[in-house]
Amino acid sequence: MSDFTRREFLAGGLAMAAGATAFPQDSGSGLVVHEWGVLTMAQEASWSKARTGGIRLDAKRTEIASPPPDFAASWTALVGKQIEEWKNRPLDIDKPVVYFYTDRLQTVTLRVGVPSGRPALWWPPVSDFSPRPPRLDWGNSFPNPPPPIESIEPKEGSLIWQGLQVDSSRGATRFRSVPKEHWWQVARETDAATVSAQGQFERFVFYEALSPVTSSLSVEWSEDSVVVRNTDTVPVSPVIAIRVQKSSVQLAAADTISSGEELRLAPNSSDISALESRLRRAGLFEKEAAGMAKIWRTEFFETDGLRVLYFMPETRIRSLLPMQIEPAPDKLVRVLLVHIECLSPGTIRDIDTLIAQLKSDDLNERDGATEALRKLLPRSEGRLRRALKTAKDLEVRSRIESILRGVTPRP
Repeated sequence: MSDFTRREFLAGGLAMAAGATAFPQDSGSGLVVHEWGVLTMAQEASWSKARTGGIRLDAKRTEIASPPPDFAASWTALVGKQIEEWKNRPLDIDKPVVYFYTDRLQTVTLRVGVPSGRPALWWPPVSDFSPRPPRLDWGNSFPNPPPPIESIEPKEGSLIWQGLQVDSSRGATRFRSVPKEHWWQVARETDAATVSAQGQFERFVFYEALSPVTSSLSVEWSEDSVVVRNTDTVPVSPVIAIRVQKSSVQLAAADTISSGEELRLAPNSSDISALESRLRRAGLFEKEAAGMAKIWRTEFFETDGLRVLYFMPETRIRSLLPMQIEPAPDKLVRVLLVHIECLSPGTIRDIDTLIAQLKSDDLNERDGATEALRKLLPRSEGRLRRALKTAKDLEVRSRIESILRGVTPRP
């Protein structure tokens, strides 16, 4: 596996919606595209995972997965299957949520690029994707043995839907069944048009991607407030700080933080509608904003912890996940909410104590600290990387590097 493949990745799950409640009367495309997604990262960690469906944490803060339905396509499963088929006989094998609102039946081509990474999951079926195994589509010349999936570099990724049929008159009768309480069903609760590809029908186009990412904000919590600094070269707006303790929620919000500016926010409001109202202000339609807020309510406002939310600047979204749509929409709104799950001062002290124990004279203590830090990933990653920069003891460096190898991309 290459160094880049081993590096930490962002898993981006995005919801893109194209639609409008009122359509232009001129010669435009009559198409408006809205995209939303959530990018989740641990404070000071170098990787992040964005899930359209959110996560739940149990009492021990172990993640309870909330994956898309089984019928969603997976890059890992699809490419793995191709390689297995390749072993048996050489074949040429072809192969955040997106809502569409339009005033007429349209055929749309959608391309989402992942310049520094690759796609992970998607629905409905795509016309093409990359990266693929080398020479998989090139005649009869195949390496022997076929390449392992880990050898496929996660770069210059893309998903292409050609011939998407966007139809505002079609109902939901042909949608695949999902449990009523699943977030996928919540995401369907809009006035969006139906989209279809290769005989599959849905209310939206869904995809997730893996790509490196850097936060625009540095965050440092104290017992009663949080200091947020914009380390980006462009303004960030809005920013919402949230503290949930014993199911009691407090939050504070700032409309804008300029480049280089530092603000102290003291959460003292319990009005969680602040998120939904700012999603509407960012350009989402009412049902889109309500659905997104509902999907993420448990993680943001009902799970104990400290977190900061901000909207990724549009220029950063275009760089991270460039998008091409034909015909060109009359309007494109892209909302990517970055969710930083933060460390409490007490947790930071605990992690730093464990790091100090890595140079203990007692082997059992060193081993115990190593295992404890490994179990704390990804929350311990940022402090470990800080310690690695200054560690001079060779064994300490070796232990930290071994722990950090546990920070891996997810499918």
